[in-house]
Amino acid sequence: TARIPHHSLRWRIGEKEALEQFRAEITGTSSSLQMLLVTASVTLITMNERDMRDHFDDAKRANKSFNSSQNAVLYDIRNRIGDTNRAISAGNAVLGKVTDALRMDWLRQLGSELKGLVTRAIAMNVATYHAVLNIQKLLPSRLERGLIEEPFILEDPIGRIAPVHLQFVTSWDAFHAVLEIRFRDLQGLDKIEHKKYGLQDRATGREIEQSRSWQRAFLPGQRVEMNLIFRSDVSEDSATNNTTCPG
Repeated sequence: TARIPHHSLRWRIGEKEALEQFRAEITGTSSSLQMLLVTASVTLITMNERDMRDHFDDAKRANKSFNSSQNAVLYDIRNRIGDTNRAISAGNAVLGKVTDALRMDWLRQLGSELKGLVTRAIAMNVATYHAVLNIQKLLPSRLERGLIEEPFILEDPIGRIAPVHLQFVTSWDAFHAVLEIRFRDLQGLDKIEHKKYGLQDRATGREIEQSRSWQRAFLPGQRVEMNLIFRSDVSEDSATNNTTCPG
């Protein structure tokens, strides 16, 4: 049998020990890297949570400030309505004293008319007050307001003015459908159905071509005038007159 030299056996044992030591070092390094990765992940999550809390607190503070300003405006309106009502009451008292002193029929009649006007004024003030309250309830918060885009204003050929909200009317087809509904049972419906109308920017006088894409045709807050087109009808009438023989 072959005999393994002594120095060769010692070299193999040393190699095995070095390999085991190398593996232990790799295992330790891997564990350290894993700990660093876990620590970094926890730190990042903590920072993100802190940023989210800060943004949320800022939004709450801004919304609270906006609500406070709204309440201040409403309080001022209430005070003005109260002053108006007190002035009306004082006027009624003076009018009653004058009527009682003079005892004249025409003055009583005038007093009744004035009293009716005062009553209507009070009713109008009360209606205005309730309308302001309803508007305050319907107003969007500061966070929602950025999502709401201002409409463009359309004045049609018969003088009606209406806002067109770009969030809901999103194409020319939808715009035509809205116009057909607005002109139902009115003169000009045939023109609308055949799209024989033009649109013009009031500020610049620029024609708004329907060949443009809907997204680029209008701007928020823009005032647009609408006119019906009769050129084709005039041309047809002219052609008919030219072909008619005299006598």
